[in-house]
Amino acid sequence: MDVAQILVNGTWQDATGETTFHAFNPSTGEALTTEFPISDWTDCDAALNAATEAAAVATPAAAPAAGAKAAEAKPAAAKPAAKK
Repeated sequence: MDVAQILVNGTWQDATGETTFHAFNPSTGEALTTEFPISDWTDCDAALNAATEAAAVATPAAAPAAGAKAAEAKPAAAKPAAKK
């Protein structure tokens, strides 16, 4: 059986651990032909380090301008339902 790879820092790679699990199609109950890795701490550390590095180089200019305004906006008051 094929073993799926994990995505770390934009690159698909083999997991460092050797443990895998099988997944099943929920509509048929049949096992998928691919096994999936159970990442170990080495994989988790690599993913967290990549995310930390990416966050360190991110700038506010990369965020959508409307994002800050949307967070500060108050939701409109709900209108009462019309009586029948």
